[in-house]
Amino acid sequence: MNNKNEDSFRDSVKSAVVTAIDGLEDITDVTVNTVSGMLIVGVDRVRFAGQEARRHVDDAIHGTLDGVREAGASISQATRGVMIGVVRSTKHSGSDAMDTIRETSRALVQRASEIGIDVGAAASDSIEAAVESARELGLDLEEAATVAATGALEAAGELGKRAVDQVRKVTTDTIEGIQNVAKTASRKAD
Repeated sequence: MNNKNEDSFRDSVKSAVVTAIDGLEDITDVTVNTVSGMLIVGVDRVRFAGQEARRHVDDAIHGTLDGVREAGASISQATRGVMIGVVRSTKHSGSDAMDTIRETSRALVQRASEIGIDVGAAASDSIEAAVESARELGLDLEEAATVAATGALEAAGELGKRAVDQVRKVTTDTIEGIQNVAKTASRKAD
């Protein structure tokens, strides 16, 4: 995919998000449906895998968070919606849900840092949404929390000590009934 197509997809996602959330208070469901729908359409148009799929997901994350910021809506709800929407799209694409959760969590934390959002909050929202997605798909909840925390910690490791500290702090708490996901995630991220 070239930069023009990436920008086009990113802009399409952003525009769809801004239009869909206009005037809504709870944007989680709208974000889930927009992200999932856009990714499924992308899969139908272009059979992509590997790095190309990751770029598509990354563009969806960028477009969504940029659109939400532009509309002045809740970044926390959008983060949750992105995770759930991306994971839902794996049912259609045949991608591995746990790999998708890890990569999406990583990308959400990276993007949060880029646009000045608390990476700890982004990690927490990402992990909560990963557990919700796993519950919806009948997957192991603890594994989903662990791989989401792992992705968040990997991103934080690239961002520096402050980001690592923020992410570790939230992952030592109980998230969605799962205690201390940081311990297992730290071993996986190292």
